[in-house]
Amino acid sequence: MPPIMAGRQNEKMEPSQTPAAFDELRSPSFRKALRGYDIHDVDALLASVRKLLEVPDSGPAPDLNDASRPTSATLRAAEFRLALRGYSVDDVDAFLDRLADAIDRSPAP
Repeated sequence: MPPIMAGRQNEKMEPSQTPAAFDELRSPSFRKALRGYDIHDVDALLASVRKLLEVPDSGPAPDLNDASRPTSATLRAAEFRLALRGYSVDDVDAFLDRLADAIDRSPAP
């Protein structure tokens, strides 16, 4: 039986709702849900984004003037398997939207 996949709801957030998403990327925190996104899938995506953005544990936000940077479209199109005791779908979707918005507002390469 193939895994159940959940697509993200692509809601654009207002700029005033977007916090320092890059700071959050250093150590995001999501509530656990009885049925949520697979923890390993979400953690793998965030690890790859951190690596591409070279987000340090502290210091300034990354320079996004790089052709290899993740795009907001990639983050908004992310799909994760659903799992028991996974990350809250709403928490992960909201975080990825804030991160995508921060990438949209960063200087273009």
